[in-house]
Amino acid sequence: MEMEPTFKHIIRQEPNRGRICGLKHVVNRRLIDPPLVIELQPLHRNRFTENIICHVTLFSADHCDNLSTLVKQDGEILETLVGDNVVPCDKFVDPVDETTKLFIIVPNISIRIVGKFTLQYHLIDLQSGYMTSGFTRPFQIYSNKVFPGNLGVTKLTRSFIKQGIRIRTKEATAQDSPQESS
Repeated sequence: MEMEPTFKHIIRQEPNRGRICGLKHVVNRRLIDPPLVIELQPLHRNRFTENIICHVTLFSADHCDNLSTLVKQDGEILETLVGDNVVPCDKFVDPVDETTKLFIIVPNISIRIVGKFTLQYHLIDLQSGYMTSGFTRPFQIYSNKVFPGNLGVTKLTRSFIKQGIRIRTKEATAQDSPQESS
């Protein structure tokens, strides 16, 4: 039985590039830039649920191969996608129209291998059981020697930092921004 959709989603920001992160247990965190941001739009007027989660996996640019983990020659399993790959949705003010909306923000993802990839995301409404998924556009993860640098903080990212989301950037950290209570 197919579930009735409870929301639609729009990718508002997606990764463009990143630098390979370390392979040790204490990860040298180099986050994808910019972070993935998905806006959720409820399809029913009186249903503004916050019971939606997002699960992210790493795929090849052609969407054929799940690359979140790889098996090395010695049989050891290597997690190639590191960080918070399951995140909840939350209410934030959209900087474009200054209205409160539901967003999924994936600010803490690093990748341990070089190449061209895409993120697959699964959005799951825990209340109704409805689930949908999609892919970001392909992005590049570079080695340290050829990394062209970060793109800079986007207006959307800066807005979420000011609203209390912990997003590490070169220009600011969430610890510098006051978290306002609603």
